[in-house]
Amino acid sequence: MLLPDEKIEYLIESLRDIPSVEMIRIGSRLPIVLPHRITDNLKKILGGYHDVPIWLNTQCNHPKEITEKTKRAVYDLVSAGVNVGNQAVLLKGINDDVDTIRELHQKLLTARIRPYYIFYCEPAPRIDHFRTPVEKGAELIRDGLRGHTTGLAQPMYVIATNVGKIPSCRTIT
Repeated sequence: MLLPDEKIEYLIESLRDIPSVEMIRIGSRLPIVLPHRITDNLKKILGGYHDVPIWLNTQCNHPKEITEKTKRAVYDLVSAGVNVGNQAVLLKGINDDVDTIRELHQKLLTARIRPYYIFYCEPAPRIDHFRTPVEKGAELIRDGLRGHTTGLAQPMYVIATNVGKIPSCRTIT
């Protein structure tokens, strides 16, 4: 999404020309951190009615990241025909409490962003202080979202591995 519009247009058109491509999935934090990048020209490139729709998954981890400018950028994308979802990362001390996770997911919906995943924070150098116990994500969904907000605001809790994303199927009672 940081490429020049011409390159994005070339890539999108090239992908849509491949008969086996059924959808185009883009991951980008730009609607959250650089909402003014969603220009009229970019909306024209990404949007419109197509047999190969675009799904843009952003990463919003805290309700404070959802600003009026973000809401407008997402509205413009959705109005142009782009589907928008969210993949949050569970972060200790940032979004690992019931109130924050509920507010995040309710605000995502008011911004027309569909909650898709909550990712368990992967191990990486110098970020261990952000990692929670694996069970924390399932507990937050159980205690903060189920029965407290619409089913549309209930993401899947997943753990990314070297063989792909693994949904957490464990029920915590």
